Amino acid sequence: MKQKKDTKAVNRTVKTLPAEPLSYFQFKRDALTLGIILLIGFLIYSNTWKVPFHLDDRKQIVYNWSIRNLSLQTLPDLYATNPNMNTRFLPYLSFAANWALGGPDVTGYHAFNFGIHAFNTFWVYCLMFLILMTPRMRGVYSPKAVYYLSSFSALIFMAHPLQTQAVTYIVQRMASMAAFFYLGAVVLYLKARSGSGALYYGGAIAMGVGAMFCKENAITLPLAIIMIDMLFSQPKDAKWKTRLQWAPFLATALISLYLSGILQKFFHFLPQGGGMVMKDVLPDSAKEGVLPCGKYFLTQLRVLCTYLRLFFFPVNQNLDYDYPVAGSLMEPPTFFCALALIGLMAVGVKFLKRNRLVSFVIGWFFLTLSVESSVIPIHDVIFEHRMYLPLAGCAVIFPMVILLMEKKLLYATAAGAILVSVFSVATYTRNRVWGSEVSLWEDVVKKSPNKARPYNNLGTLLLNEGNAGRARKMFEKATELDPRFAAAFFNLGTVYDNSGDADKAMALYNKALEISPEFSAPYNALGALYGRKGDFEQAEKNFEKTIRLEPANALGYENLGVNYVRKGSVDKAIATFEKAIKVNPDHAQAYCLMGNALLTRGDWEKAMGFYQKASALDPNYPEPVQMLGEVYLRKMELEKAEGQVLKLRNMNAPKVAQTLEDLLVRVLNASEKNPEASTVVKRSEEVPQSGGAAIPKAGT
Repeated sequence: MKQKKDTKAVNRTVKTLPAEPLSYFQFKRDALTLGIILLIGFLIYSNTWKVPFHLDDRKQIVYNWSIRNLSLQTLPDLYATNPNMNTRFLPYLSFAANWALGGPDVTGYHAFNFGIHAFNTFWVYCLMFLILMTPRMRGVYSPKAVYYLSSFSALIFMAHPLQTQAVTYIVQRMASMAAFFYLGAVVLYLKARSGSGALYYGGAIAMGVGAMFCKENAITLPLAIIMIDMLFSQPKDAKWKTRLQWAPFLATALISLYLSGILQKFFHFLPQGGGMVMKDVLPDSAKEGVLPCGKYFLTQLRVLCTYLRLFFFPVNQNLDYDYPVAGSLMEPPTFFCALALIGLMAVGVKFLKRNRLVSFVIGWFFLTLSVESSVIPIHDVIFEHRMYLPLAGCAVIFPMVILLMEKKLLYATAAGAILVSVFSVATYTRNRVWGSEVSLWEDVVKKSPNKARPYNNLGTLLLNEGNAGRARKMFEKATELDPRFAAAFFNLGTVYDNSGDADKAMALYNKALEISPEFSAPYNALGALYGRKGDFEQAEKNFEKTIRLEPANALGYENLGVNYVRKGSVDKAIATFEKAIKVNPDHAQAYCLMGNALLTRGDWEKAMGFYQKASALDPNYPEPVQMLGEVYLRKMELEKAEGQVLKLRNMNAPKVAQTLEDLLVRVLNASEKNPEASTVVKRSEEVPQSGGAAIPKAGT
């Protein structure tokens, strides 16, 4: 019996009782430690600075005109054109700042993402230190063990391969920014509770408010603070004054509920497929592919186990998992996952009397995933970036296990270094997959061979690269796997449209609309087809439908304007091009088309201004340079026209340059016979069509 009591007293931890008092931080030591962690992180992510925009990056950044030229006057437009703006204001604001500083250059975006990740690593370091110095944990670990646990928690958070999706995938800074404010609020709150003053408490509240403007999962912050207080404060500290300190954080949760609309409409439900979908919690929950609450919850039991597997063994990572939907609790995978999760919760309860840090890790895991992995259905049941915040609290489990196995800190440090090295290599390797859009989606197709979306997205990239044959095979495979995939039918139609098979293209566009009548892209493409056939009335109807469905579609306005010019309605065309420019003031083609319309009307001077603006926006766009040269020819400013020819040759547009040069030669030859020879090059009154009714690129 005595031997048993001694074993229990050791508690299988690096435990020194009584422990020497712990200082919060030792500046030189901590600065050196964090510097080393930052250097390691920089090396791990050194191959990401030129990783291109991927998937949602294009919609949320590249083609999101509302983030450009941001000012106090344009903030309402930013809200109006971004459905997630209310709860994700700060990430969108950061996208606008990146665009203002570097436009579409991805380097600045990746630098920002890595900077946020580095700050979050600092928060993890502080979080572990502060937790291990709370009344309930003081003395459980020696001071050196506390430093070891904090340092390696931060290292693992920095180096873990699961973090790549939140760091390398630019748009997912929404997850890392939410974590930045969330973790900052917890750290500052713990600092305030340690007696450091009201300034830290006020900072914690401010960080909590910031978290609510980054992502919806931040709503769990008040519960995280309450959990930490209840786990690590002395029982005598749990008085009404302490509980009153929780009130401001609970109020921040109300902010999130209000911004997302849940507070107003939480009890509105929509029956669907034998289950209940929360209609106003998720505005698109009635759309095809979103699971009822019951099935979503059962599926998440398995997803949570997948997250745990990826946490401990991060292999076969995938951007777009082909994840099976759970049909019932009694299915073996779902049933055993449920048992495993219940067992994990039981372990958390058991360790309340042994080591509350284990209870914290388990509670943190479930709490921080509760928004995205519970009963509120989200279109995609699993994404790796959802583990970014959970990993901040769970990373400490690795050094804890190492300390249990090896109590000598020197050997434990060596073991931790090996683990961090393995994770670092895996992260660097995973980031290489993100190096190009094609390599990323080829990886997804390999790992999700029975899912339609990866084939569609890979086909889109191949089509844009000019590989129409392989792209067609990808789209055909996508439609075979999912006969209700409207985007794949549209993209397949684009392949046939580009090859000149208008009838086949039209049939596929109509098939896409049969599946999804609210899909705007096929209407735009049909309008272009009808326009080329000379059926301007049908073309106009389709372009107008495009604009009704997608009011911010600048290409729809541009094509409608070109159609008006073809019909001879130049004034209507000019008004329509003005709308296109208002929707997207940075799209060079709209200015060029406006110049063409003005030139048709004989307004040369105004046309020149729009051509110059188009060239300024896109220096590699040859048409405004050509048209400006033709205006100079009409005005008999031959030296300026010759300058435009040189510009075209310098931008590697030899055919367009030759066309303008031939006109210049004709003018020079004619001018020797007739001083009024500028009429020789006067074009027909029809506006050039090369930039107007272009078939839209395949979409995703």
